[in-house]
Amino acid sequence: AVSGGADGFGRLWDLETGKQLLAMHFPGVSAPINAVAVFPGGDRVAFGHEDGFVRIWKLNEGTPLCSIDTGSAVRDIAINPSNPMGQIITANADGYAWVFTPKA
Repeated sequence: AVSGGADGFGRLWDLETGKQLLAMHFPGVSAPINAVAVFPGGDRVAFGHEDGFVRIWKLNEGTPLCSIDTGSAVRDIAINPSNPMGQIITANADGYAWVFTPKA
């Protein structure tokens, strides 16, 4: 399972033991995480932050892949499973929905 926190950290958890397996944090980022979506296949995760950025991590390596500035606080996030590139859809505080296809 993956969670996002008010401290700006994303965390990967072992559901059987309840132990944290990985903590993910972009250096210098303190914006709370409002939304989390795991890509089909479970290899990447997207975090939607209060500062308007979507930050993507590679779960098996625990490495950041990219960040996308949506321009407004991200309230919800989803991954389009029918798009092979892992298209991201966000719902933002400014009332807009955005669609992105990350390069990573």
